[in-house]
Amino acid sequence: MNAESPLHKLLAAVPLFHELTPDELATFLGHCRQEEVPAGYVLIEQGERGRHLYAVMSGGLKVSRKAGEAEPVQLALLRAGDVFGELALVDFGERSASVTTTEPCRLLRFDRLDVVKLPPLLLAKLYRNVGTLMAGRLRETNSLVSVLLADKAPAAVAVDDEAQGSGFALPQQRTVIRR
Repeated sequence: MNAESPLHKLLAAVPLFHELTPDELATFLGHCRQEEVPAGYVLIEQGERGRHLYAVMSGGLKVSRKAGEAEPVQLALLRAGDVFGELALVDFGERSASVTTTEPCRLLRFDRLDVVKLPPLLLAKLYRNVGTLMAGRLRETNSLVSVLLADKAPAAVAVDDEAQGSGFALPQQRTVIRR
C-alpha cells in the first residue's frame, strides 16, 4: 500500500489502526471485506447479535437507540475515519444501537471470527486500540449522564430549623452509578 495514497492517509487517521506498522495494517486489511452500501440501509439493528466491526471509508451513517416505546434517539453521526461495532470484538453480545446509512457508504468490515488468524502482536495492538476507543466513549457517556442527572437531581430543600435542626434535608432518593 502506497504511503501517499488517499486510502493510506485515511487509514492512518483511524484510531483503530493507531501505531500499526504498514505490514500490520496490510495484514489486518487482508482479513477485511470492503462493502458498498446504499443510503437508507440499516446496517446494524439494535438487539441483534454482533459479530462485525466496521471502519467508514466514505459516506455517512447515523447511530440511534430506542428505549421502550419511545421514538429512537440519534446518538451520533459517523463519517470517514470513524469506527463502530467494536463491542463485537469483545463479545458476541447484543448490539447496543442501530446504525443506518444516511448516504451511500464504503465500509471495511472485519469479522470477529478472523481474530484467530491475526499475529499476536497485531491482535494485542488492535485490542489496545479498541479498549482506548471504548474508554473514550465511556467517558463521553459518563459526562452526558452526569449532565442529565444534574438536571434532574433534587436540590437540597430548606426546612424549618426547629423541625430538622440543621436547616437542610437531604433528598429522599439517591442515584448511584457504579463502574
